[in-house]
Amino acid sequence: MKPKYMYLIISLIIIATLSVTGVALNSILNDEDKTTLQEEAFQNEDNTNTTSTDISPAYDPAQIDQSDLIEPLDSVDTTLLLSEEEIDDLVYMREEEKLAHDVYTVLYERTSLNIFKNISDSEQTHTDAIKNLLQAYGITDPVIDSSVGVFDNDELGQLFTDLVREGSGSNTNALEVGALIEDLDIVDLESAMLRTNHPDITEVYSNLQKGSRNHLRSFVKVLGQNGGSYQPQYLSQEEYTSIVTSDRETGSNTNNGTSGRNQPTSDNLQQPSGQGGGYRGGR
Repeated sequence: MKPKYMYLIISLIIIATLSVTGVALNSILNDEDKTTLQEEAFQNEDNTNTTSTDISPAYDPAQIDQSDLIEPLDSVDTTLLLSEEEIDDLVYMREEEKLAHDVYTVLYERTSLNIFKNISDSEQTHTDAIKNLLQAYGITDPVIDSSVGVFDNDELGQLFTDLVREGSGSNTNALEVGALIEDLDIVDLESAMLRTNHPDITEVYSNLQKGSRNHLRSFVKVLGQNGGSYQPQYLSQEEYTSIVTSDRETGSNTNNGTSGRNQPTSDNLQQPSGQGGGYRGGR
C-alpha cells in the first residue's frame, strides 16, 4: 500500500474516533446540564415554599372536606353577636314602640285630635325599624299579633290599659299621656344605647330618640295651647327643659341633649299630676 493512502486511512480513523468521542462527551455534558437544571429547579421550589407568603395553592372547593371547617357559615347563629341585654332591649323596644302606636290610635278615636293620628303613623315606622333589626340578627319577633292592645310583654299590656284609661278622661289628659309616653321612650332608648356597642343598633335607637324628642315637643306645645302643662316623670327637669325649648330636629343625628340621663326605676316614677293612677315603665 502506498504511504499516502496509509496516511489517509489513519487520518480517517482518527477523525472517526474523535467524532465518536465528541458525541459521548456531549451526551455526558447534556446529562450533567439537565441534572444541574433539575437541582436548581428543586432549590428554587424549596425557596419559594419557605420564603413566600403571598402564593397559595389553588384548591378546588369541591375537594375541601366540610369536616375540616370549624363551622359552616350557613349555620352560624347571628344572635351570638349580641349580648343577652342587647337582645332583651331590642325585644322590649319593639313592643314599647308598638305601645305608643296603639295608645295614640285609641286616643285619636276618642279625642279626634289630629296630633294623635300623625304621631301614631310615625310610631309605626319606629316599631318597624326595631323589627328590621330583629330580623337582621335572627331574633324572634315578640309581635305575633299586631292588633291594637295585644302584647307579649304582660307589663306593657297592662301599661297600655292604664294609659288608655288615664288618657280618656279629657283632651288634656290624653295630651299628658302622650307627653308621658315620649318622656319614657327617650329615657328607655338612652338606657338601651348604653348597653350596646353595635353601630347599627345605636343608630336606630338614636334616630328613634330624636323622633321621640320631636313628639314630646309637639305634645307639650299642643297641651299648652289647651291650657295644660306637663312635668317630666322620667327625664330630669334640666333635660326636659332643654328639649322642649329647643327647635325641632331634622335629619339623622346620634345624640342630642340625652347624655347623662338619670336612669328610671320603679322607685322614681312619679304619678303625673291630674292622673288617676301610677305607671310602670322604664328599664
